[in-house]
Amino acid sequence: KYFNKGLVPGSVVALKGSTLKKYCADEGRRVRCNRNFIRSWEKFTVADAGNGKIALKGGKKGRYCSVKRNKMRCSSRKIGEAEKFTIEELKDGRIALKYGKTGKFCSDRAMGIKCSKSQAGGQETFIPVLQGPAPRKPHKQPIECAWLKGPHKRGAQEPLCSNGVFSWKCREGGHGQRVQCPKSHPDMCEEKSCGGNKSPDHCCEPKGGCAKKGGLRQCPKGASSTGALRTWDIEMEKKPTRKQAMDFLKKTIGNTNHKLKETKSGDGIEEIKTQGGVKVHRIWSYKVEKKSKYYFVVITRTRWSKVMWKEQRGNEQVFHFEWSGSKPPCNRDQRRMLDKLMGKLKSGRQVIVKTNDAEEHKQQGGQEYVREYKTEVHKEMAQGGNGQIVWKIDTVVMPWTKIKKGIKVAKYKVQKATSCPWEQGPHKANAQEPLCEKGVFSWECTEGGHGPRVQCPAQKPYMCEEQTCGGGNDHCCEKKEELCRKGLRQCDKDTTTTTTPVVPDCGRLGGESFAKAEPKKKCEGGSKINLNQANKADCERKCEALKKVGCCTHSGMFDQCTFYENGKIQASSVAFDKAIMCRA
Repeated sequence: KYFNKGLVPGSVVALKGSTLKKYCADEGRRVRCNRNFIRSWEKFTVADAGNGKIALKGGKKGRYCSVKRNKMRCSSRKIGEAEKFTIEELKDGRIALKYGKTGKFCSDRAMGIKCSKSQAGGQETFIPVLQGPAPRKPHKQPIECAWLKGPHKRGAQEPLCSNGVFSWKCREGGHGQRVQCPKSHPDMCEEKSCGGNKSPDHCCEPKGGCAKKGGLRQCPKGASSTGALRTWDIEMEKKPTRKQAMDFLKKTIGNTNHKLKETKSGDGIEEIKTQGGVKVHRIWSYKVEKKSKYYFVVITRTRWSKVMWKEQRGNEQVFHFEWSGSKPPCNRDQRRMLDKLMGKLKSGRQVIVKTNDAEEHKQQGGQEYVREYKTEVHKEMAQGGNGQIVWKIDTVVMPWTKIKKGIKVAKYKVQKATSCPWEQGPHKANAQEPLCEKGVFSWECTEGGHGPRVQCPAQKPYMCEEQTCGGGNDHCCEKKEELCRKGLRQCDKDTTTTTTPVVPDCGRLGGESFAKAEPKKKCEGGSKINLNQANKADCERKCEALKKVGCCTHSGMFDQCTFYENGKIQASSVAFDKAIMCRA
């Protein structure tokens, strides 16, 4: 959008020069028009300078632009005569910028804008591009008056500061004001005469000790003592590791009787409790930010909310789950939620799985019925503001409907395909092998007894019609479509297969997986079979391919895989050793 009535005070604009047809940028010591993009340095805030004149505030440091020795630069902290400009409107939304002190026009030069021309020519024209209104000062979040709840329950003998640190010198130590007193001095007083002479803070006194110190501290007008989202900032000189940040998070949570569980995203803790027979939770999460030369661990806590609840929409049931991770739930997470829900509802009925959706079948009075489960993921803003995102998983359970007789229903968690998965492109699992019909990733699908290939990996995404690969019995996977001699594999509508991927670390043998196995474990006894070097996922596959009962061990230090037929798990002194039991 172009201005046709000059630059309006209170707006943010970008100026496009006429020489190179590029945007002007505030570079501190000069303003130069050589940018192909609009970012913060290319935005100028228009201010009212009085008497029909304006001032321009640069985007680099937020300082006003002035003219010194005919060169424009944005370095002034306030508006004086040198910071005032007059706008002359030209044709086609163009303007000319005249320096208010000398009346000279400003030109777009290669080394920066200069205001030295008596008349407006080609170089003295600019196109203002509207970017929006001037940013307002951020609205302060409501203060949570934690001192009204009494002393903190963290076990520390010092007051709790606003950034989560315990200290008697909260303000003087740079930790913000006191928000809760310790149990030994539970009352917080209105008077600020404690915690150091330089930055005195509210006093903490024994029970009844605030009578001579202005009484108990009151909650400021407009503050909220309930529920809103809270944050703590912890300052550090060096960038903290994930373990250090999690330790800060756990220390901020303190001692609690509620159940604590690490979130799936690994950057937070879910706190769970039962209230009035309903399970509720709140999420504690952290992120590391760098401000100036210091690092800050910013800890955020959401308000209490329901973990799962349901509602009735006409003849449909809708189950709402609140996801605790900072990232959206993946397909496997959604399947786990759906399995958990259907485990309560299916009552022994048979189920057909369709990726994140499902069908449930039952027989009643000689008639077969079916109902669908449809899962959707969407994000919402958490209550309390601060831009916190909460992911919601909604599962809609459709009503029972009659279907024709004779339809064969697969067992629970095995899918009868309604389409050919290879037509959907490569699988999305983090495996370099094709996906077999039985959910195993292997280049020897048919030969290894895992059923035919159903999806190729990302590096070889095209499945061919010819069956000359994988031991000569399976469809080939190629990098390019033209490498398929008989063309791409066609869809046989009568085929039955599975498209529910099983990731390599899921314990496909009915036993454990290395991903969930405890460290410092090894195998002993039985017949030893050396399977050479392999990562954990490949080691699981190699042990599975043996189709024997025993113990599979993996040494993380050397990536060594070994199978002990009829062996057992024993303790190990090496932290990198893991072992799992395999059941053929």
